[in-house]
Amino acid sequence: MDKAAVGAAARALFYPTLLYNVVRSKVQAEFRWWDEVDQFILLGAVPFRRDVSRLQKLGVHGVITLNEPFETLVPSSMYQSRGIDHLVIPTRDYMFAPSLVDINRAVDFIHRNASCGKITYIHCKAGRGRSTTVVLCYLVKYKNMTLEAAFNHVRSKRARVLLTRSQWKVVQEFSKKNELPAAASNSATAPPAGNALPLTGADLDVNDPPEAPTEDASLSCHKSTPSRRMIPLQGE
Repeated sequence: MDKAAVGAAARALFYPTLLYNVVRSKVQAEFRWWDEVDQFILLGAVPFRRDVSRLQKLGVHGVITLNEPFETLVPSSMYQSRGIDHLVIPTRDYMFAPSLVDINRAVDFIHRNASCGKITYIHCKAGRGRSTTVVLCYLVKYKNMTLEAAFNHVRSKRARVLLTRSQWKVVQEFSKKNELPAAASNSATAPPAGNALPLTGADLDVNDPPEAPTEDASLSCHKSTPSRRMIPLQGE
């Protein structure tokens, strides 16, 4: 399937699959809209406008959006009006991954926030593939985890994460460039069994499907937000 066909399919399937995810989040307690990966990271699905105030109350000061424009439900202006920095990295759904350049922008954005005691929400459509790609790379670069350890940690927090082959490939490439030498020798060279599979029709039901890039908002530490543990709330 070529890029144009994938893009058309992603657009056509966006609202049906979004509705599927919303319904599932209502009937399955374990199917949360977002999950806490660590003290300063929330990983999840595309937020609705009504979620912005909830994210703010949870201490979110930065949002990374890995959606195409038609998938993005909250404009940057709405985040910014609440003092939330918004980094947009347009990434096509299903078979695609953010570039290494964009991944570096994203993980540094998370790190600057975390260094100031601020939480970042990283999302795609379903919080499974594109957003997980960024979170894994952050854990490798700034938490000194091996790729395998990072994946196992994220999956322990959000069990339904799933990387496509292209996403796993870019995470491996990033890992090779950023893992500590001692850790690199133990890094996984292939995805854990069953976690990175060829795209199937079933994946289209629950995977994620780019808004023009916005300028990286400057993050300062004039006032650090006290860190606190959070109980993930189920979104819509």
